[in-house]
Amino acid sequence: MRYVFTPAAQQELIDAVRWYLGEAGTVTAERFESAVYRAVRFLARMPRLGTSVYRRFRLWSVKDFPYTLVYRIEAEGISVIALAHQSRAPGYWRKR
Repeated sequence: MRYVFTPAAQQELIDAVRWYLGEAGTVTAERFESAVYRAVRFLARMPRLGTSVYRRFRLWSVKDFPYTLVYRIEAEGISVIALAHQSRAPGYWRKR
């Protein structure tokens, strides 16, 4: 299966990587980005592993980082709806 990031989720990834670059350095920023893409590729192969919430969304935690992938299973693969920080504005992505 394939995967796609919505524009909002892509922007959240960019913003988080920039934050890690500024606060924790290049190595941590690269580890974070790799962890996100590793999780997305894994979910593209096994999309039903994430926890089902709000009828049409699924959640999967990014290993070693306080972020959750919010995604939806589509006919052609998965669509990443949000890359949500686990301690900020829970559920803000529900209207996407």
